[in-house]
Amino acid sequence: MEKGAVVGRLAGPLPTFLGLLYAAQMRISTAHGQQSYRFSCPAEALRAVGGLHRALCSGEIPFATDPEEVSRVSFLMDYPDRLAKRLLPFGRSKAERGLPELQLGTVPLVEGKGQGELVPAQEGWGALVGCKLIVAVAELAAAGPPKGPEPCDPAVARIIAEAPSPKPEVVIVFQFADEPPPPAPAKEGEKPPPFVPPLAEAAARANLGASFASTLLPRTQAALAAARAEPAYFFSWVATDRGPGGALRAKRRRLFDAGGVEPVYPFEEFEGLVAHLGRVAG
Repeated sequence: MEKGAVVGRLAGPLPTFLGLLYAAQMRISTAHGQQSYRFSCPAEALRAVGGLHRALCSGEIPFATDPEEVSRVSFLMDYPDRLAKRLLPFGRSKAERGLPELQLGTVPLVEGKGQGELVPAQEGWGALVGCKLIVAVAELAAAGPPKGPEPCDPAVARIIAEAPSPKPEVVIVFQFADEPPPPAPAKEGEKPPPFVPPLAEAAARANLGASFASTLLPRTQAALAAARAEPAYFFSWVATDRGPGGALRAKRRRLFDAGGVEPVYPFEEFEGLVAHLGRVAG
């Protein structure tokens, strides 16, 4: 079983991303059946992430102030139909048989004492020990081109630079503050391409991710270049509208196949992210 960590600003996109990741995993395991994907959370992790998920399903944007609580969020991610797992008796030791492929913990970034930059919360350091996979969550604060580095950039760059070799695989998730901008006008008779290219268009997605990273995560880009590592890019958002009094609210939709309510978010992006994490861990 490999270890990974989600890294992001506590006073930023991290709480919402964790709530969405939990929602997506519940839907994936329901839609595809637990023979293809299943996950679990320790009891204390379930209490922490359950609160974030309930906020989204109630139309609220999750907000967290306790790094110790958020540091408890972790996912045990299991991919039973992987070829390697089907051939498990020949590929792993007896102690490893039947274990999930990935334990994904959480590292909130908070303000350091006497420092202007963010640092990993003390409670989250354990998730970085022996970590082979980093999911860095950066926020796109508004529509249009990003205007400056994301506050998480120095901390993420340090984590990558100080990690022992072999360096961890890195996934960068850009989280929009709202839905992405609408497609640019197209020629008559042509369908305009979406702002975020679909998962099948790997080159276009890499170009979009790299263009955001050049402004939002320049130090992280430099650390990755020094490690000769190429990140994978994914994109996240929650659709919002204005509630009574103008308060920002998360839109919700009813799941008729699985039952219940979930926030309006790009499920395909998270489905692709979960699959990518399985490929890296496996």
